[in-house]
Amino acid sequence: MKKITISALGHLREKIQEETVLELENSISAFELVEKFFSIPKTEARMAFVINGKMQSGTYMVQEGDSIKVLKMGGAG
Repeated sequence: MKKITISALGHLREKIQEETVLELENSISAFELVEKFFSIPKTEARMAFVINGKMQSGTYMVQEGDSIKVLKMGGAG
């Protein structure tokens, strides 16, 4: 089991309301994680991931002990 911590910043707090600890049995990407557990489609515009303090791609494969923050990057409109 992989134990990770996930939280959200900004507008995505509507879907991920508080810091959550998840236990995962299988390898999963950051995109798949938010889609499966929080119903946020991986096509969500300007979604970004800060994992262990570094910006990462949504294709990043989540590892044991990761701390993930999900946010929407700024932009017009």
